[in-house]
Amino acid sequence: MERIGNNRGARFAVLGYLLLTAWAMITLCSRSSPLYPLNDWDDANCFFTVGKAMFSGRVLYRDIYEQKGFLLYVVYGLAWLISRRSFFGAYLIEIACFFVFLRLVWGTLRLFMDARPASLLCPLLAAVLCGTRGFYLGGSVEELALPVLYYPICTLIQGVKLRGDCIPTRRQMVLLGAGAAVLLWSKFTLLGIYVGYVLFAIVYLLRRREAGRLFQSAGLFLLGFVIVTLPVLAYFVCHGALGDLWTAYFYNNIFLYSPERSAARYAFILAGAVWQNLLMMVLIALGVVWVLRSKLGKAFRWGMFCLYFGNAFFIYAGGAAFEYYAYGLAALSVTGLLALYELGRVAVKRFPGLTAFRRVNGAAAALLVIILCGGLAFGRSMNRFYASYRAEDMWYTHFAEQVLASEDTSLFNYNCLDRGLYTVTGVVPETKYFCKLNIPLQEMYDECERYLRDGETAWVVTSLRVGRDEEEFEKHAALLGEKYELAAEERSFFRDESLPEVYYLYHQR
Repeated sequence: MERIGNNRGARFAVLGYLLLTAWAMITLCSRSSPLYPLNDWDDANCFFTVGKAMFSGRVLYRDIYEQKGFLLYVVYGLAWLISRRSFFGAYLIEIACFFVFLRLVWGTLRLFMDARPASLLCPLLAAVLCGTRGFYLGGSVEELALPVLYYPICTLIQGVKLRGDCIPTRRQMVLLGAGAAVLLWSKFTLLGIYVGYVLFAIVYLLRRREAGRLFQSAGLFLLGFVIVTLPVLAYFVCHGALGDLWTAYFYNNIFLYSPERSAARYAFILAGAVWQNLLMMVLIALGVVWVLRSKLGKAFRWGMFCLYFGNAFFIYAGGAAFEYYAYGLAALSVTGLLALYELGRVAVKRFPGLTAFRRVNGAAAALLVIILCGGLAFGRSMNRFYASYRAEDMWYTHFAEQVLASEDTSLFNYNCLDRGLYTVTGVVPETKYFCKLNIPLQEMYDECERYLRDGETAWVVTSLRVGRDEEEFEKHAALLGEKYELAAEERSFFRDESLPEVYYLYHQR
């Protein structure tokens, strides 16, 4: 992407400014940050637990089961190495990923505007994205993969703007291949934006009758793809777990989910995504208008259409949609900033008094923008209420004290996802199915019940959603009562205060 500048001081100033922006937004909006007692999102805790287990010698999919890709757990394993019983390591990684994304965005904006407006628009984008519902509780694959998701867009824009060519340079093509592999081995439903780019590039080069360049580009793309993929496959080959990789990551994810698929369902899903992430979707819509009106050529518009469509189609094609899925579309919002800039230029022509803002000291304006955008992000974040809670008052802290005070700290989550007790206690699961995942896998159900009947662990934690799970919970409590006794019970909430839950801690008799 375009160089920040020849002046070293200016270069570091911009990088520092973008890093400050990333730090402020992640600190305010992600529950992984020290502003919050713990990231209590069950998905993030699953990732952390599996990463910890992998780095403690367990083999992914064979010895410990989860649904996402190998590279995601490597990232969370590194987070565990930084901070063993908190999400501080994950928080630092979130900041790093968001900083890289903002750096790419800044480079894109500088192709169309001066440094000042480019720098001031970045915090606005950061506030919209971190304050949106799709950002969720922090630490999702979609969030960590944001710079990888944006890379095809910035390479396409840069190629057309600087070289009049929709095909990336050789170096960029290798990086695109590596990016595609990163998404494949993290969460393959995010791969659509790369699939769209590849299909567009093939048609584009064939229409131009550049077969030689097509084969060269394909070779470079595959080189990057293989560089990332070989270590992943080597891990499973060395542990004799290729079959487990295929079954757990590909077959089960593709074929075991069977939601209702209909036009009405898809319309409902997409309408919900738009409503819950309205500001982000407005930016995306503005970006679509900018692309359609741009003077970068017909091929560019078709290329962007392929990226937009591939991204959205792969994310929602399966018919399932959790709230954080929408954040996989966040990279598409960047072109909306270019539309805002064009609107701003029109406004300045009509209202010349707006140019007075240019006389404000640059550093003061930059700091003011970060403060205002931080307030916007925090004010819109679904997590802000949780900042008022203290870790010492939460159920997981109280349960952890009891577990850690015992000689045998072996632990199992029964009939619920990982609620954070593995994280707070630092316990590495001894069972393959360490919690109940959102997948209709009969082997998982049978094994979890066997763990209880055989008394596999000293401690069991479970929960019920108030007003929804009481009848089902009675059946599970009867099974628990065969070898376990209730040690603690606390009422709390899941995600937010409107979703009350009761948590139970059982100890083996």
